[in-house]
Amino acid sequence: MSGFQRDVGYALRLARRRPALTLLTVVTLAVGIGGTSAIFSFANSLLLRPLPVAYADRLVRIFGLQGGRPYDVSSYANLSDLAARVTQLEAMAIHQQTSSAYSLGEDSETAAIELVSGNYFSMLGVSAARGRALDPSDDVPGGAQAVAIISDAWWRTRLGAREDVVGHTVHLNGAAFTVVGVAPSTFHGSYDALGTDLWVPLMTYDVVRPRGLPITRRGWGWLSATARLAPGVTVAEAQSAVDRVTEELTAASPREHAGLKFSLVPAAALPEEMGPAVGRVLLFALAVAALALVAACANIANAQLATVFDRTREIAIRRAMGATRARIVRQWLSESLVLTTAAAVVGTLGAMWLQDAALMVGRPVDLANFSPARATDLRLVLFAAGIVGMVTVLFGGLPALRAATADVAEPLKADGATTTPAARRTWAQAALVIAQVGVSVALVATSLLVRGASRPPARSTWGSMPRTSSSPRPTWPTSASMRRGAAPITGRRWSASAACLGCVGWPWPRSCRSWSATRPSRFESTDTSRPMAAGGSW
Repeated sequence: MSGFQRDVGYALRLARRRPALTLLTVVTLAVGIGGTSAIFSFANSLLLRPLPVAYADRLVRIFGLQGGRPYDVSSYANLSDLAARVTQLEAMAIHQQTSSAYSLGEDSETAAIELVSGNYFSMLGVSAARGRALDPSDDVPGGAQAVAIISDAWWRTRLGAREDVVGHTVHLNGAAFTVVGVAPSTFHGSYDALGTDLWVPLMTYDVVRPRGLPITRRGWGWLSATARLAPGVTVAEAQSAVDRVTEELTAASPREHAGLKFSLVPAAALPEEMGPAVGRVLLFALAVAALALVAACANIANAQLATVFDRTREIAIRRAMGATRARIVRQWLSESLVLTTAAAVVGTLGAMWLQDAALMVGRPVDLANFSPARATDLRLVLFAAGIVGMVTVLFGGLPALRAATADVAEPLKADGATTTPAARRTWAQAALVIAQVGVSVALVATSLLVRGASRPPARSTWGSMPRTSSSPRPTWPTSASMRRGAAPITGRRWSASAACLGCVGWPWPRSCRSWSATRPSRFESTDTSRPMAAGGSW
């Protein structure tokens, strides 16, 4: 260890003697490391990290399967049947995200609300940080308590982290709710990437989001569910049990349960229907950032290679005094490690700022509560260590090898002059320049392709809905209104011939790009002019 400490000390002194090269190296590498780390941090929080609850490995989502839609909502009655009959599910909580106007005084704002059944927090194994959590006695049909659990972030930003928050009153949609607890700071709701401000009993639905329909109506599909598997039960076994119970319900009441089907998928931090698309985007972005980092390493390696030729006399003296080639390589890699570590620190700070800036500037459309968790875990530590090691080898490996194989006799004979033949320095530097140019061309081509793919398509009149001065203007739905369960169209009824603005040819929802990030199959329909399907959707 003492030899390594001496190498690091010498590397620090050398960095101080060459401030311009040191600054160039650290800044260049920091840009590449910061971009790569920021993208991986997003991928880790959205796709890899389990939910911050006690039973994360045993949680599954329960979705209805209606009309080929894999992530559909269901009715309260159908989900209650599953909870009562499927023994492979140790517990099931019914919930739905929505939004509601709230007021703490004269001002009124909109808050992200989650309607949850009384066993929601106990099923997840989450305890309140202050006060108490909701329990089944708060969610009695016909006698639900007007109580609420607030998030730690909402408590701090809206209530000033007041100590007497328990018992405080907030008004949701004009109705008074009493705060009975504060959730832990690590818990954000059913989906860790979508922050919830308040949790209220499911049976207060007619106050928070009134629809004028009884929740026991089997065809009213607007709810999601999360269940905890019994110990030792796999997702496949639970799915088989759910299918068996569904068949029994259908056989007992064919008309009432026609087409009733459910699917179970492991619970994730991001809504399941968004996972594949987000995963592809992040993988592509990570590949682009990695290419940029490789280009930065090639650039710095070229600069470091030039220092080898400037230090040939130093290398010759070290070799003459008995230093082995392995010792020379270790010294050069130690210098590279010092610079890479400094760049990693700067890049990590930059990545944190970049994530905040990205959330402020580019939140997903209609996902104002999008707030991925950014806690440090083992995956991030291992990724950072791997980045540091990889960058050290990429930009320091070739200079280290050239230093270890440098000629010993010629520099000493030349009395300090550098006599390394030009041909020896040309091939390595030329190879690095070619690598930089190749990666840069690939990045430019990729950016042009992405820009072309993201450009709005040309307007087309084929399939569009003709408008006249007397035609009422339709009110197009937003994904937020669909998630809240609002009726999808007002003013004019949606027809198969109506095309979404900006689409080419195909009417929504067949291939409209502007709806690709929404959840069109998981919104409540309140059309009572035709019968409902058994799963709870029209």
